[in-house]
Amino acid sequence: MVAIVGAGPIGLSAITGARLFSPSHVVAIDLADTRLEAAKQFGADIIVNNSRQDPLETIRALTDGLGANVAIEAVGVPATFELAAQMVRPGGHIANIGVHGEPATLHLEELWIKNITITTYCLIHSLGTDASFERRDRSAAQTFAATAKAPGVQRNVYLGGIISRQAGNCPRTFAPAPGSATSCWPAACRPPRCRPR
Repeated sequence: MVAIVGAGPIGLSAITGARLFSPSHVVAIDLADTRLEAAKQFGADIIVNNSRQDPLETIRALTDGLGANVAIEAVGVPATFELAAQMVRPGGHIANIGVHGEPATLHLEELWIKNITITTYCLIHSLGTDASFERRDRSAAQTFAATAKAPGVQRNVYLGGIISRQAGNCPRTFAPAPGSATSCWPAACRPPRCRPR
């Protein structure tokens, strides 16, 4: 079972990627009902609005109290990282793909006995050079963008190393202001073609 905290663009990408591995359940957790509906359209089996439901209880009920095999944090705030850490089962995996702007607490007093793995991931930095990015992913991004037409969902695409905005321009999912020439991806993560102009 995969539990994904956050159903924004990064969380929707994680849902799509998780479906490729055929987990028993994909659970999407968010505060916004509109995002949860999009998560359902992208392949989440179960949606949980954590302002009305306890996501820990939902996960425990589905796993006989064990927790999720994989908990994916896709928001980037301390509370969601801590929620992901609480949901993972012993021997499980926490994937932190949200971009954090402030420190998050790692509760080793609770996690030391669980034997979990924690990974972090910078989506763009791992893609390689501009040439390999373009050559490897352009047709896959176009194919996926043509099939991912969920109503009300912005057309940014991430799937297995693909980041595109319909025409393959710089990713600006989280641009600070409309029309801004600066992407808000951390500078270390941006490939050269996506650096501010």
